[in-house]
Amino acid sequence: MWRLLLSLVLLCAAPSAYAAQAFITTTGSSTWPGVATDGTAITVECIGGGGGGTGGNVATNLSAGGGGEYRKLTGVAYTSGASVPVIVGAGGTAGTASGDGGAGGDTNWNGGVLICKGGAAGTSAGGGGAGGTGGTGGTGNAGGTGGAGTHTAGGGGGGAGGPNGVGGNGSAGNTVAGEDGAGGGGGSGGGAAGGAAPTTGIGAAGGANFTASVAGGAGDTGAGAGNGGGDVNGASGGGGGGLNTGGTAGDVGGNGGAGHEWDSSHGSGGGAGGGGGKGTQTGAAGQGGTGGLYGGGGGPGGFAGPSLSATGGAGGQGIIVITYTPAATGTSRTLLGVGR
Repeated sequence: MWRLLLSLVLLCAAPSAYAAQAFITTTGSSTWPGVATDGTAITVECIGGGGGGTGGNVATNLSAGGGGEYRKLTGVAYTSGASVPVIVGAGGTAGTASGDGGAGGDTNWNGGVLICKGGAAGTSAGGGGAGGTGGTGGTGNAGGTGGAGTHTAGGGGGGAGGPNGVGGNGSAGNTVAGEDGAGGGGGSGGGAAGGAAPTTGIGAAGGANFTASVAGGAGDTGAGAGNGGGDVNGASGGGGGGLNTGGTAGDVGGNGGAGHEWDSSHGSGGGAGGGGGKGTQTGAAGQGGTGGLYGGGGGPGGFAGPSLSATGGAGGQGIIVITYTPAATGTSRTLLGVGR
């Protein structure tokens, strides 16, 4: 009778069977250092920056920013480890108390192979900022248009376009002179528009996300507007600000939610709610909410006279997402055999 202890070390170099993702979120121009892949084509997605909302003392047009555009390009040839020039669009700046918002920046992969357009700013020219659209490469979904207001409180920001569809439009601000409720932000990619334009000092609700798995932020009834939320189906919009309890000031607009379509930290952003007004000009107006990550439009500030009007909210910045198959790696296995 005999026994033999045999130890075998096998190196396995089979191709990786899973996809990985890389996220580029540093705004402005830079060079992505690249990743080690198995040599197959990659997929690139992007969202442009959301536009910023106006300040509250911009003539009679209190306009929200539009959401950033989403685009997806498959079958992109890529050499393992190669660096690529990129630009990630910044969110549009918030309008000062008496100024326009800034436009969202375009997001650009590899010198224009894929471009996602930023949302337009809310401006005193009237009408909300248009959602980003008309980019280059692949297929895309436009951002939602920001809402506008012509009295003391403006509209809600447009939601960013996303993998599931176009961004929801922000709702308009109050439609009755002397009332102070602001519009709600639109949900992101495939989400709903902000709620009906207010006719009182109560703000409009934000739009739900795709599939309505997350409701929009509540419109302000006196205790503050609700922020949007998000999950794997995208983000909801922030609620519109209104007149606070006691009628002494306007409340801030709710922030747009952050989507989770790619993972728990990365997705398309909801639009923000506008800031509540204070038409009697005896108290401060509310600031506009901030657009959600990534690409949500910012809300406008509320009006309360030259010295008490509020600033708008900034738009959410853009993003680039790369999906690839990692390079194969050797795996060491030790097999123990017993023979007789």
